[in-house]
Amino acid sequence: MNDPAWLNGKPSSILLATDLSARCDRALDRAAALAGEWQARLVAVHAIEAAPDMLDGEDTAVAHDLVDAQIRRDLQHQLPDIGVVVQVGRPEKIVLQTARTEQSGLIVTGIARDELLGRFGLGNSVDSLLRGARTPVLIVKQRPTGPYGDILVASDFSESSAHALRLALAWFPDRRLTLFHAFEPPPRGLADTTAADIAAQRAVLQAEAAAFLDRSGLSDAQQRGLNLLIEPGQPAELIASHVLDRGVELVILGSHGRSAVLDILLGSTAKDILSDLACDALLVREPRAAVAAD
Repeated sequence: MNDPAWLNGKPSSILLATDLSARCDRALDRAAALAGEWQARLVAVHAIEAAPDMLDGEDTAVAHDLVDAQIRRDLQHQLPDIGVVVQVGRPEKIVLQTARTEQSGLIVTGIARDELLGRFGLGNSVDSLLRGARTPVLIVKQRPTGPYGDILVASDFSESSAHALRLALAWFPDRRLTLFHAFEPPPRGLADTTAADIAAQRAVLQAEAAAFLDRSGLSDAQQRGLNLLIEPGQPAELIASHVLDRGVELVILGSHGRSAVLDILLGSTAKDILSDLACDALLVREPRAAVAAD
């Protein structure tokens, strides 16, 4: 079974999901910046949420022209090759269909009142999008001021999180990457729990991290370029704090793993991380599931 195309290099097509509101401007700017950086084609998709029988073909054509004009006006010569798709229906369904048709390697969207596209909350709707997406999804929170600098990759040392790390290295090879792992410290209040116990637990995990990097297929140079951070505590709290303290601009999360730390579809921890993050988040779906869906 082959890896999905988005694991083998930078995307050649990027899909921007937008509701055309001002709150999606940050996602538009980031999508345009990445398309320019990677020399990728940008496709903007907009869903008209109305019953199909309420709009005829002429109405949809007019809406398409208006959306096309606004997108091109917003980008103002930033990109020479822009596609625009306007359809009537549920946003998540149209986004997924368009991503497959356009063979997009990345879906970019914004948030509003902590809801994606003004509709996708961090619950059933976003689960539906991530469950169906065959490609990574970038949730943009910050206004871009340049290419991503400091990037944190959350890991539970599973094969699934190894794919997220390899993607980070393939898409952002010259950036500052931190591989982050959170672990549950010994229970508080026990008489025999000491700082030495935590240090011993961290040492064991450091050895496990070294083995994880080896079997992930990273070169010696790539391993030396990584900043390994292993800390005791709750993942969401630690990652949010690290983002603020270190000025991290992007957090990359895998969608499946051996623990709830990275389990977007079934667990709550990753949703907590998304809610607490002050920076952008790139959600990488389990590659085996993505390939199986093709």
